[in-house]
Amino acid sequence: VINILTGIFVDHAMKLATPDRDSRALEYRKDEVMAYEELAALFHEMDANFNGTITVEEFANKLRENNGKFRAQLALLGLYVDDANLFFTTVAHMCSDSSLC
Repeated sequence: VINILTGIFVDHAMKLATPDRDSRALEYRKDEVMAYEELAALFHEMDANFNGTITVEEFANKLRENNGKFRAQLALLGLYVDDANLFFTTVAHMCSDSSLC
């Protein structure tokens, strides 16, 4: 009888310890918002002349400076230098000139 009660208790505890679908979705959304905020901060930091856009020159300069710190920050967001260059080119085509809006 004690083994059965222990089994029921452990099973119930394991179910409570497993995050439910809503909790996982909320956690995913929080991570997504944090990544967006980090990327926005990086873009703001790249905008050397504070005009609200990022040129390919500003982007390239940021990649070259800080002993790879900027590259590491992009990597933490899942963007690697090749991906970032492709990202810049793709997004810049959506703007009126060769800059990120």
